[in-house]
Amino acid sequence: MSWSQKDAYWSRPFDCHDEMLHFIRSQGEPINREHWMFLVTTQISFPPQVEDIIDRLRNAWKTLRFRHPDIALEVHSDEKRYYPIYDDESLEKWCNEIFQVETECSFADDFFTKQRRSAPLANATLHWIPATNEFVLVSSHILWDGRGGMLMTHEFLSALENPIIPTKFDGAEAKKLVPSIDTVTGMPDKPKPEWERTADEMLQQYVESQPSIGLLPPGDPKAKKLPAGMDRREVVFTPEEAKSLREATPIMALAEMHDRDSQPEKFVAWSLFDLRRFLPPPFNGAEHAPSIRIASLPIIVKAHGSWSEISSPLNDLNRTSWDVKESDKMFVRDPLNRKATDMFKMAAAHPDVAPPPSSEPFMSSMGIFDDVVKHGYGHFSVENVAILCGTLTPAICLHIWSWKDALHISSTYNVAYYNSDIILRYLTFLKGILRKNLL
Repeated sequence: MSWSQKDAYWSRPFDCHDEMLHFIRSQGEPINREHWMFLVTTQISFPPQVEDIIDRLRNAWKTLRFRHPDIALEVHSDEKRYYPIYDDESLEKWCNEIFQVETECSFADDFFTKQRRSAPLANATLHWIPATNEFVLVSSHILWDGRGGMLMTHEFLSALENPIIPTKFDGAEAKKLVPSIDTVTGMPDKPKPEWERTADEMLQQYVESQPSIGLLPPGDPKAKKLPAGMDRREVVFTPEEAKSLREATPIMALAEMHDRDSQPEKFVAWSLFDLRRFLPPPFNGAEHAPSIRIASLPIIVKAHGSWSEISSPLNDLNRTSWDVKESDKMFVRDPLNRKATDMFKMAAAHPDVAPPPSSEPFMSSMGIFDDVVKHGYGHFSVENVAILCGTLTPAICLHIWSWKDALHISSTYNVAYYNSDIILRYLTFLKGILRKNLL
């Protein structure tokens, strides 16, 4: 899965993550939309003497093109491609196409609700909202994951503080293209039979445990509606509250929202794991920010259990190692992803016999944002940050992070399936459960 140079471009074959994410994003093509469109929003402030903010933003984005050429990738049917920069005109053309000033948006969430990004567009884009001094990094999930988006925010702010644009354009930036995680970890070309068996067992248990408890009751006709626009709601714990909170699970909130007899007994979903902490430098840091360094495993827990019954197995799962010296998990990841992708493709090809779309939260704990993004970069102060992920299904995206000691629990959702009252009710249940069990 290494990069190789062709006549006019560099290319790398898809790994197992690329294959899955490419298929998922392609499901939005018939309606000219993109599933799991990824956004990181950042609000900044700066003194009056910083007058040329648009030029500064453009120069920072150009700087990133040479530090992180992956922001300009093209995604094809089975590979990623990169066309190097060889002249100033090409750089200006790219920046003009990719950087947009959003004068019609009042704030970042407003920009999110108006997004109609088409699935074939995979490269990252930069948007500036002058009304609130917010910039938004937008990307297909196939380019980077949540932690990668946080690292890219830091990288952009660093470039905003100190832009460095080459005076010579020789395409050398292509040497900085990020390798796949298979290359980094030494994934064998052919998985071992025991890895295949483990992947089969995981998927079989996942399928047999369906359906999952979710926001929508089983059989709700809304689940089959075509997707519409997107929106976001969040709840925030104060710094005093957040200090007392450990890892939280939103499963109990689903159980308390519904009558027990009307909902399944289990929560069945995919849980994400950040693999960067199991990788050696420089593969675990900002130098390799625009990359997929995550893995997902099926999780199955009792939906109506006690706090300890629900949280204990999740905590045990989170404590397990992905280090290749201690576990085969990193290598099981490959057949598991490929088999899961085949399962999703089969369901898409035969919708008449496929199970209805699920509505359980897709959870992602982002950790402490302050560990990645500083509060100040030269003249620029960082006031607020947020992560948003677009969804075209009834499954909401639930992101949890800490910023300036406050804990944020953010839900992005599709308005075809929910209104804001339902989402806020769910988040309110979630907040109450956390206070009851952890404070």
